Amino acid sequence: MSLSPANPALYLHVPFCASRCSYCDFHSRVASAEHYERWFAAVGLHLSALDERHRAPSFSSIYIGGGTPSIVPGTMLSAALARLMPRLAPADVGAFPEATLEANPEDIDEELLAILADGGLTRLSVGVQSLEDTARRRVQRRGSATSTRAGLERIRKRWKGRSSADFIYGLPGQSARGLQEDLSYAADLGFGHLSLYELTIAEDSPLGLRIKRGEERLPEPDEAFEHYAAARELLLSRGYRRYEISNWCLPGQESAHNLNYWRMGDWLALGPSASGNLRQEGGAFLRADNSSDDEAYYADPMASVSEYRIEGSDARFEYLMMGLRCAEGVRREAYRSLFGEPIERCFGAVLSSFPGLIEEDEAGYRPSDRGMDTLNQVLLACLSAKDAKKASA
Repeated sequence: MSLSPANPALYLHVPFCASRCSYCDFHSRVASAEHYERWFAAVGLHLSALDERHRAPSFSSIYIGGGTPSIVPGTMLSAALARLMPRLAPADVGAFPEATLEANPEDIDEELLAILADGGLTRLSVGVQSLEDTARRRVQRRGSATSTRAGLERIRKRWKGRSSADFIYGLPGQSARGLQEDLSYAADLGFGHLSLYELTIAEDSPLGLRIKRGEERLPEPDEAFEHYAAARELLLSRGYRRYEISNWCLPGQESAHNLNYWRMGDWLALGPSASGNLRQEGGAFLRADNSSDDEAYYADPMASVSEYRIEGSDARFEYLMMGLRCAEGVRREAYRSLFGEPIERCFGAVLSSFPGLIEEDEAGYRPSDRGMDTLNQVLLACLSAKDAKKASA
């Protein structure tokens, strides 16, 4: 089993937030100084162990996510960048060397921007979600529209790298016009990449429980779709293209790190709850899931990792499922190169049965815009075909 990817990406998970939004079920906690120190020591040990095992000299991209990485103490963040950034591989000619950190706009100040710039970071991804105070309050989003705008303005004035902003539609108290204004404002500030996610709620989250008790109301599906339709109209009018189900960008400003995920490439993962992926011979993937038990991870990060192989029809379906999230779709040659057989052997008949949702040409299969919106029905049919092939093998 090959464990030496030439140039994997690296994901570092920061499991800390200053406070938690009421809909969130990401792995994070409100931290003390001791938590930061134990996390930092553990990820350092984990990185050394991964280096010894995989011997990957450099990383094609680096992504520091969470949680809220921008609340990590400055000295610790500087030390992390000093260790990681020299490992960022030189970009190919015409490409952008991508090292991203997720941040909350309220954390953006001169000190943080200086640390990130001096550390060599090239991309900021900020969680805005909404600039409507009513919606922010109803999901317990930290900060206000005013404080969020102040952070975004600092990025516009001081940040020299690329920038991305995340928004959510379908929030309680949100309006279609307000979402359009939010996105227009971000475009005016020069954010070349905008993510637009539909609100998803964990059942046992505070918001989920409030909805169960009848204490909160979400927009009806038709109303949420109106939010999305208004956002789509605005983004198209401003020159953004939808290159993945929830991600839009100006030409050339796609997230290289996330594209590697959707193409099922190689990446290593640090931090509790993070998952890595390595391609294996024969069209299999080695998945490495770090423990979501913080104490287990801090005690021995490598011992807390759960590894397993995804292979056969399961690997083929996962590759297809991820690829069809993107406008580029699944390319025939890439599929054949990875799995040693044409995509038609397992999925061709199913994909061809959705002509309005899946477009086929000599290069491969890709979702239409409507296909991205209704991808689940295509994937369910492909899952049935996969299970049938697996049962007959």
